[in-house]
Amino acid sequence: MSEAGKMAQEHIGALHESAGHGPHLSRRSKATAIAIAVMAAALAIGDLNAHHAMKTVISSENQAGTAETKLDALDNHRTTLSNDKVLLDAVTAGQPPAAAAATRRTEAKERTQAAQLAAEEKALSGEVKALQAEATNADNEYENLEIGVGALQIGIVLASVSIVAGALWLLLGGLAAGLFGIAIVVYALYLL
Repeated sequence: MSEAGKMAQEHIGALHESAGHGPHLSRRSKATAIAIAVMAAALAIGDLNAHHAMKTVISSENQAGTAETKLDALDNHRTTLSNDKVLLDAVTAGQPPAAAAATRRTEAKERTQAAQLAAEEKALSGEVKALQAEATNADNEYENLEIGVGALQIGIVLASVSIVAGALWLLLGGLAAGLFGIAIVVYALYLL
């Protein structure tokens, strides 16, 4: 059971103990219990999605790192091809026409390889940017969900304590924190 589920169970158990079980609960206690249940459900949803967002961040950053490594390898390969051309030009300078023709064929192959490498580099650069954007979005979602989850936890605690303490201000504070938490969770999941 998740931490949110355990927390909700503890609070509901405290409600039953303090209110004398079931039908003897006041209307306010019953309404508070329902509010706590709603906040606990939103907390569980926010917590699960926060874990998913963090997994997405880690996975996307890992994939982006792998793509960047491939991109660096392609850049090194392209540089090597360029250096090979310079070396070929230097070695074949002043060679007979047959050797010069062989050099031109080799240079044509190298140009073809360089063009292929450039196309691969362009594709990988786009992939890296997309993965980095995905990681950034998931990280923003995670941060907002964490704020929402924290507000919901505070709301649950304050609302629970309000039943035992009989303090309306604690209930109102708990409801305000809970509504804020729900709003942040909804924002993170649907609007971000």
